[in-house]
Amino acid sequence: MQTELSTWQRDFADLSNAEDYCNFFGIDYDPAVLASKRLAVLQRFHDLLPRNWGTLEFAELRALFALAYSTMIESSAREAQLFKIFKPLVVGIPLASIGGRRKEAAC
Repeated sequence: MQTELSTWQRDFADLSNAEDYCNFFGIDYDPAVLASKRLAVLQRFHDLLPRNWGTLEFAELRALFALAYSTMIESSAREAQLFKIFKPLVVGIPLASIGGRRKEAAC
């Protein structure tokens, strides 16, 4: 059984950029700052959303977006390790595969 979406849920589904989200949630923003951090803000918002985000109320989504906006305005994507390229890469290399046997030094 599918439930009917409320007006705000239909409007939410149509949002396409960070400015739209700010306007939709009534978040004051600096257009010049948002212009350089829009992708980071949207990625942070995405990362904050729980798996069941579709069950959240408007106020809960607004609070998550406000947190994403304020976090990314106060820091950089690198500082927040937001994107995969900024996250530390942990690689496991078995010791047996490093160097093998030592050769005797020739004198």
